[in-house]
Amino acid sequence: PTTGNKQKARNVICLCPLRDEHGELTGDYCNELFRLPVNSRSGSHTVYQTSKVSNHNKNGSHKYMYQHGPFSLSGEHALSRVNRKRQLSLESMLEFGVTEAVGAERDASAPARKSLKSEDRQRAAQAHFYIYSTQVISKETLRDPMFIKLMQVMGTCKRAHREGGVSEPAILNVKKLYEFVEAEYAVFQQYLALVMARKIEMSRGAAFAQMVHDGGTLRNHWKHQALGIQLVDPLWQANLVICLGLVPCLDGTAPAVADILRDVMHSHDLDFGTVIASSMQDGAAVAVASELGLEKESCLMHSADKLGAAGIGDLVRSKNKVEINPFSEGQAVMSTATGIATCVRI
Repeated sequence: PTTGNKQKARNVICLCPLRDEHGELTGDYCNELFRLPVNSRSGSHTVYQTSKVSNHNKNGSHKYMYQHGPFSLSGEHALSRVNRKRQLSLESMLEFGVTEAVGAERDASAPARKSLKSEDRQRAAQAHFYIYSTQVISKETLRDPMFIKLMQVMGTCKRAHREGGVSEPAILNVKKLYEFVEAEYAVFQQYLALVMARKIEMSRGAAFAQMVHDGGTLRNHWKHQALGIQLVDPLWQANLVICLGLVPCLDGTAPAVADILRDVMHSHDLDFGTVIASSMQDGAAVAVASELGLEKESCLMHSADKLGAAGIGDLVRSKNKVEINPFSEGQAVMSTATGIATCVRI
């Protein structure tokens, strides 16, 4: 709880990798949540009671994170006051993502975890549906009477079966959705910081990631630049492709795009030269690589895709927003083919 602007506790997460009985990494993480009460305050510094964490950290190898970065166990830690509701949303999204989300599987031998309250689990599940669904889900879905009715029926039946009673489920509203989306992004930032810190340590000063970026125009006609990085995970078990940002791009020149990419990296507290070893981009953007001091390398898939798109009239040139080489015949053929395919049932 909070009193006025004074925060009473801090939630921290242990992000230590788990090992099996032979000492080998399992690929999973501890993810233990700790609630640290405030011991004392002095100006902007807050001292927390860390006895529980210290007992958990007997071998000294565990690393802890809170919403805005690493958490120090040195006794004093200057922390900005964070809204308690956001902390609760962060805790719910982290716990749900680790234990109950689609694809979240834990070792059966791992210690039992404290389960979420029914209401928090239900809201987190709805937030995951909005964020990770393969379909584009509108926020208005949460206001749709049919969706609300669906959640009421599903939630009531599930709780009646499990708890032996009937109770109304928690329906996620749009205001709460924003909190949960921000909380999920905070969880992403924590794991990103952990992965990058370990990769930087393992690389011993050598850059290790490939940058992938491309420009595009959204439906609202705003031009954006998308940036991601590709790297092998610290446990050498997977190739990670991580989206770092989709930001407005008012100036499409190479120097301007290069500045945007540097800024996005900086927003995640990542040094460009330390992390990025190479880049992959559209052939039209190889000048950006030169601006960043990287080798020019263009994506051949872009070229092949553009040839096909131009052949059917999907990709045309324009000047002052007027098409120069429209291909209406190709568009008519594609429209007919799409209409036929839509009616086919297997």
